[in-house]
Amino acid sequence: MVIPGRRSVTVDSIYVDVTVKDKCELPGYTAYIGGLFCIKVVEQPPFDWMTSNTTCNQDGGHLLTMKSVVLDVKKYVLATISLLGISYWIGGDDLDVEGAWKWSDGSPIISDAWSQGNSSNGGDCLTLHNLAFKDAECSSILPTICEQSTVFSI
Repeated sequence: MVIPGRRSVTVDSIYVDVTVKDKCELPGYTAYIGGLFCIKVVEQPPFDWMTSNTTCNQDGGHLLTMKSVVLDVKKYVLATISLLGISYWIGGDDLDVEGAWKWSDGSPIISDAWSQGNSSNGGDCLTLHNLAFKDAECSSILPTICEQSTVFSI
């Protein structure tokens, strides 16, 4: 159902309302898709990956995850807030086993969202660059995307 005057997008035949609502519990987080995703972009100061991870956790959130079930929806949300042209830390790494990429909750990263030619180029921490995954050295200083867990926790 399309509601006149509301912005929406259809992703893989799923109707999603993308109206921004104020439903995030944590300060500085913005709600998207009716509170389904609560995201906070931390551009200043930029941090290394470990500090970014700690900063998000201390905030009550975590580094952004983009699991395949909601990848296209999150890409759409992130495109609407203009995160293009810069790499941002997100919550994936292969610190335990080189080439075995996992999200911060321990689940494996199974995705075709890697930037062209970059499923792993030696870096151990995951960035999002132009809406594609790219590895980087964990000591690199970059802005961060934090996410608040919602009732959906996807």
